Amino acid sequence: LALSGVALAVLAFLASLGLVALAGIKLNIITMWVLPFLLVGIGVDDMFIITYAVERRRGASGGAAPSLVLGEVMAEVLAPVSLTSLINLIMFAVMARSDLSGVYETAYVAMVAVTMLWAAMVTALPALIAFDLHRQASRRSELCPCSAG
Repeated sequence: LALSGVALAVLAFLASLGLVALAGIKLNIITMWVLPFLLVGIGVDDMFIITYAVERRRGASGGAAPSLVLGEVMAEVLAPVSLTSLINLIMFAVMARSDLSGVYETAYVAMVAVTMLWAAMVTALPALIAFDLHRQASRRSELCPCSAG
């Protein structure tokens, strides 16, 4: 699940680069060398918040259905994850007010990437967690989830 979450963050960042390139915004050295680490870190932080809440709720709920656990967790963590993403978006919007082209172009890319990361972490990550919860409920292996035992 951890590798899938990190891959999801990387894919969301790459998707945002493609979207920005389609919009005609230039990609510069800061965008290509600094933003990947910064923004994937933001996405992974959201992933940790969600997965930690799932583990905490699973331990407290005993044998509750995986869909019920995931629904309760998303109701609990959607607001904090959304608020941190909104704050990051506002921070990059302030950065976009710069007169330097490299700085405001980087800020535009970062704003799109923060939005894509948020969307991925509140839609695709819960789907991956649901698959993992069902795998755990049926006592299937992590390495080979197709076989029981």
